[in-house]
Amino acid sequence: MKTHISTWLTASAFLCLLAVHVVSPWLHGAELVWELSLIAIITTIGLVFLVLGKAQFFAETKQVQKPLLVLLLWLLYLGIYLIPIPMELLSIISPQSAYYYQLNTNTDYGYLSLSTSTSSIEWFELTTLVMLFLLTYVLLKRPQRLSKLVYCLLIVASATALYSLVNHYTGGQYQLSKAIPPWDSDWNKVIRGTFSYKNQYAIYLAMSIPLALGLTFDVLKKRKKNWQHNRLSRALIYIICSRIFVYLCIALLLFFVLTKTDSRGGNLVFMLVICGICARYIFWQQQKLNKRKSLLSIFGVIVVLGLIFVNSNSFERFEKYGFSDSSRSNLHSVALSVIADFPLFGSGPGTYPLIQHHYKPESLGNSEMSKRAHNDYLETLATQGIVGILIFSIAILLMLKKVFMGKSSTQQGLLMGCQASLLMLLLHSSFDYNVATFYLSALFFTLLAIGLRLVEPSKRRGSASA
Repeated sequence: MKTHISTWLTASAFLCLLAVHVVSPWLHGAELVWELSLIAIITTIGLVFLVLGKAQFFAETKQVQKPLLVLLLWLLYLGIYLIPIPMELLSIISPQSAYYYQLNTNTDYGYLSLSTSTSSIEWFELTTLVMLFLLTYVLLKRPQRLSKLVYCLLIVASATALYSLVNHYTGGQYQLSKAIPPWDSDWNKVIRGTFSYKNQYAIYLAMSIPLALGLTFDVLKKRKKNWQHNRLSRALIYIICSRIFVYLCIALLLFFVLTKTDSRGGNLVFMLVICGICARYIFWQQQKLNKRKSLLSIFGVIVVLGLIFVNSNSFERFEKYGFSDSSRSNLHSVALSVIADFPLFGSGPGTYPLIQHHYKPESLGNSEMSKRAHNDYLETLATQGIVGILIFSIAILLMLKKVFMGKSSTQQGLLMGCQASLLMLLLHSSFDYNVATFYLSALFFTLLAIGLRLVEPSKRRGSASA
């Protein structure tokens, strides 16, 4: 009876995990507070079910114990922003924060955060991310669940892509939810998908494509001996009648929609990372490789993708604006000014949009675009300071090192897909803002958990119970 209840609780936890990835993309990527709250509730329920269903829950996290402890330390650190601090001490550790509270209130206490309500919401969001990572990592010890989760990610991404194409060619007649202003652009001109901001939807698509390509690679590698000595016609028939064809269709669908998002950054990052990951595999990882055939195959794929790209909206935008940064360098300068005033502890998690206008020249205006640094690293440094970004970076780098330096004995293609997706968001975040959309960070942590499981020895992963 106890085993049956444990199995039911674990299965329910996995359904909650799938629900997060099914629901989030359709709610603007969980950008609004109520959307984030719904996802947080689902994640919390799933984690509670999993803890109750697994007697050795914490033992399952042994392989990521160090980065997890650092992440928990980071959350504790972020909680300090919500604690009142005597003004004498605050003026020493964060003079600008003390000046702000002395200027606006007559009190003996202040906070490291310039807006405790905003930082509370940000802390709530970041705590949900850590819980989601923990839920995902523990559940994916079973390879079957890992595969189901990847299929879920691809199915949802494909559904949003088809939804986008329908609305693109009908002028938005079938849109389920309107974009959050001011991102309500014309469907006929720009595809924004189920998100509000087209660039964020573009990087979501870009991160999904490598998963389909990775699955294709793994099937080809596994079945290679069955068809490599057959005629070309038989090989093509085999591909069309197998899962390979489905995976390739999904990848082409997502890429086609990506090119219609009008996002120069999303398309550029996708191309660069795919080429880089392929080159890394050819010249570093693979043994006994016919490099000429592999290079020709990759070149053929790039040519096909290139032909789709040059006939797209995004290419037209490249032709019009080239590599112009659209005043991003000026926005970066604003962030650097904030960092100069709040070097150690920042202005408080999530507070950047609230204070940036004090440092911004009038020429940049006060649009939604200009309220962000368009560089997640600079914005995080401005709000969490050197201390916060250092703690967080240590945790993430420890996990990224395992994912990028490890190998998978059974699913090397999917591992490379995860590596490509993670790298895409990391690069894209250097010239755009993705932290405002919860699901992009959630997808990053999910793929990080998948990658960590893939590089673990298969015996350790396969030994888990249901």
